[in-house]
Amino acid sequence: MVDPHYYGLIELVLFGAIALGLGFALWWPVRPSKIRAARDAEAARLAERSAQGSAQGSGHAEREHGADER
Repeated sequence: MVDPHYYGLIELVLFGAIALGLGFALWWPVRPSKIRAARDAEAARLAERSAQGSAQGSGHAEREHGADER
C-alpha cells in the first residue's frame, strides 16, 4: 500500500496539519481585528487618564512654582 520508507514523511505532514489546525483554532478568537480594538480601547483609556492627571497635576505644579518665587 504505502512504502514504509515514506512513513516518516506522512507522519510529519499529519502532525504539521494538526499543529496548523490547533494554531488557527487558538488564533481565531484573538484575531488581529479584536487585538486592534482592544489596543485602541486601552489607548483611549490611558489618554483619558493622562488628560485627567495633567489637569490635576498642572495646578499642583503652578503652586510649587509660585512657592519657589517668593
